[in-house]
Amino acid sequence: MYSFGKRTKKENLERNKAIGQVGEFYAGARHAFDKPERTGRGHDLKVKTFNPKTWKEETKYIEVKTGNAKLSPLQKKEKKKKGSRYKVERYDI
Repeated sequence: MYSFGKRTKKENLERNKAIGQVGEFYAGARHAFDKPERTGRGHDLKVKTFNPKTWKEETKYIEVKTGNAKLSPLQKKEKKKKGSRYKVERYDI
């Protein structure tokens, strides 16, 4: 995978996928106490947190992005639908 020339599309996809998985791992570790749950459509994690002001459990949806990645059309739709409960977390790896 370490070549001195230009990377192929396949090598680029493999590299981006690996970096994305590391970002998701970081996000899962960051929210370890909030009961993270892996999802797959429109967001990466579903996190249930306890709000001490209202004494209720709140559900937040987290999309993990690394580098300069953009939201897909489905993710934009989910963000609009869920409003403040949808959060995009960016990690530089």
